[in-house]
Amino acid sequence: MKIDSTKILLFALVLMMAYNNFFKKEPTVEPVPVTLTLPESFGSTGLQALEPKVVIVQVPIERGSNQNIDIDKIWKEQYDKASQQIKDSLYNEAIRIRTYNDTLVNNEEIVIKGNATTRGSILDFKVDYKIKEGAITYIPKVETRLPRLTMGLGAGVSAPTTPNTNFSLRAELSLMNQKGHEINFGYSTEQRVSVGYTYNFKIIK
Repeated sequence: MKIDSTKILLFALVLMMAYNNFFKKEPTVEPVPVTLTLPESFGSTGLQALEPKVVIVQVPIERGSNQNIDIDKIWKEQYDKASQQIKDSLYNEAIRIRTYNDTLVNNEEIVIKGNATTRGSILDFKVDYKIKEGAITYIPKVETRLPRLTMGLGAGVSAPTTPNTNFSLRAELSLMNQKGHEINFGYSTEQRVSVGYTYNFKIIK
């Protein structure tokens, strides 16, 4: 009996492809979590003057008291020289209730808005801030896409179903695009040429 080495090689190729594609279990690649560390940062508005610079003097909190308080020198001089009507006006201005709404900090890192209610007026302000170090962890989504064009080589075997017929082997060439459309070309040991079409779709993700 003459041994056909071509048929033996094709048959071995079919067995190897069947094992690699259907029986050999490939390890599942799990996405690795990625952690982004945000370093801490500092900032300041610096001293923001809302009114002209005030000259401060100390005076007793009340006549005969040893406890002193800081006051506005210019306002104190105006008050001492003023008539009673102007004194009343200055006093009312000093105890006037005011509301402030403003954006205190607005840069590439942070926005800070402030609201304040005062008796009298705000002379200046300063805001120092610190953004604490933080971390963000996320798991990347693995997206599997087919190549734009895939070429495949394969082999197959046909078993006889009627008496006095032999096994036939065939070699196959296939081209598949990114959408899963595949064209197949084949040639068998019976000297038959075949052309086919296959549409591939996902069953298990």
